[in-house]
Amino acid sequence: MVGLLAAGAVLLFFGTALSVYGVALLGAVVGGGGGYLFAPTVAEALGVAGPFSTAIAVGIGLLVGAVLAYSLLSVAIAATSFVVGVYLGIVVLAGLLVDGPAHMEWIVAIGIGFGAASWE
Repeated sequence: MVGLLAAGAVLLFFGTALSVYGVALLGAVVGGGGGYLFAPTVAEALGVAGPFSTAIAVGIGLLVGAVLAYSLLSVAIAATSFVVGVYLGIVVLAGLLVDGPAHMEWIVAIGIGFGAASWE
């Protein structure tokens, strides 16, 4: 477990930090570890014991960890794109597109930000 976590961290620090696969792999490892730690508690509550319950919990943890990591990465990229899009819109494009009051420029800039965030 520690080896997989260390390997995932090494992958992330050596250039795959924005790679969906690297982030999903690390999320899967962390989720699998969480499932491994959570399995004894759930197994006792459900009346199931043994390696089968641990294997099921680890599998579910792997899946949940990968999905959550992928989703959070997508949200982080969309939020960053929105901020950059609004900045680009207000500094560069709104002045070219809108010849009117400042609130119209901000509306156009926010629209550009939404467009940049949804481009992903």
